[in-house]
Amino acid sequence: MKAKELKEYYESCEEYYITLEKKGMEHYKKYIDFLMPENGNKVLDVGCGTGQVVHYLSKLGFEAYGVDISPIAIQKARQNRPGIFKTMEDDKIPFPDNFFDSVGCYDVLEHTLHPSELIDEMIRVLKPNGKIVIACPNFLRVIGLKAHHHRTRGITNKIRNFIILIKKVFLYIAFQKEVKWIFMEPMLDPSLGPDHDAVCVTNPIDIIHYLRKKGCVIKYHSSLLRYHPFQFINKLGEMPGIRTLTGGVFIVAKKISKSDKKFNKK
Repeated sequence: MKAKELKEYYESCEEYYITLEKKGMEHYKKYIDFLMPENGNKVLDVGCGTGQVVHYLSKLGFEAYGVDISPIAIQKARQNRPGIFKTMEDDKIPFPDNFFDSVGCYDVLEHTLHPSELIDEMIRVLKPNGKIVIACPNFLRVIGLKAHHHRTRGITNKIRNFIILIKKVFLYIAFQKEVKWIFMEPMLDPSLGPDHDAVCVTNPIDIIHYLRKKGCVIKYHSSLLRYHPFQFINKLGEMPGIRTLTGGVFIVAKKISKSDKKFNKK
């Protein structure tokens, strides 16, 4: 898949954003709860789509911003609704360093050919001690009965995914290797359903290791992108092992300040 072809699809496919606009706020409730800044007021939703998250946070009194590569999405987001919206060029976030108190992306990382660069940008515009939230599918899931994507269907794929996860854990922990993202060929047809247009094989091992390499501290990790009605299921999704092998990827990290880094080295 060429980056130009992928970019043109997200910039021009209006049907994609019409479908996105129909998602209710319950879909984003967990993400919004974690994205709210604990200190300060400036919050950024990266890959904001049609702006539901930014609208909601603005109504709560936050200074909420949204960025997206699609002019169609930004135009829809701006229509008589609160929030500040800007169009991104490639994976560059059009704001200065250390500008936001909280930065997040929901179902975005899997759609880029440059996940490292996008995470770097999110960290760059985040203030020291600020919060970064990343939510996306786990395409290396091993456990689970339902699978809406071909990469997680069937016992053969699950065995392959498990082997890949084990290899990644070994290479990252034992040898401290750099993150090696895996990519796949997307199917650019919105009628196929969610995530068929994904290009990056997102998974918790890669994302957590990359955030740590960049000096962030992991504060929360779950396999559930949304709240489940039963509390024990929510707790199950937070358990080590299970949260890596099933469901999605929901990670909250803290950007460590320079003074904290110096203190930790002592």
